[in-house]
Amino acid sequence: MAFAPSSLILANYFLPVNWALCFQVASGEALNMNYEFNSDRYFEKLYSSKLRLSRRILRMERQASLTLSSYLNESNNQNYQRLASDLEWLFSWKLKKANAPEPYWCDGVEDIVLKRTGKYEFQLTAMIWIGPESNVDTLNKVKISGNVALKPSGKCFKRYYFKITYNNDSLVLKKT
Repeated sequence: MAFAPSSLILANYFLPVNWALCFQVASGEALNMNYEFNSDRYFEKLYSSKLRLSRRILRMERQASLTLSSYLNESNNQNYQRLASDLEWLFSWKLKKANAPEPYWCDGVEDIVLKRTGKYEFQLTAMIWIGPESNVDTLNKVKISGNVALKPSGKCFKRYYFKITYNNDSLVLKKT
């Protein structure tokens, strides 16, 4: 029996693998189902923990404050759209922690009016689309108004207070 030299065996052992062919074996449906499963688990964990929810709100506050700072420095249509989007996400996450009979969500922010009341303080008035999480087909356009104070660095909010009246429920979103 003839033995191949060890260098030949090792050369065959470390042949390059075509990973693209390996990944084609998995069907697109299986990958999609795995993604949906992971995202469902993520949101279950997120909603079950007050700490995770608070961290998500802090992340949205930072993003909204940075966008507000850039909007104040250069107010153009692109910054306005980003500000509306960031405020929408902030309001959605804050509504999940609001003291309300049922959880609400925000689907959009329109007609944002900012009025400077101090060096880093503003009065914000806007119209938002809000509805209960239990029935996402029910959305109402309501007015939101409040005060916002930025830290001098512009990287986060010092405080804010927003009031929403929705179906005789008074919802307060605040950071003190």
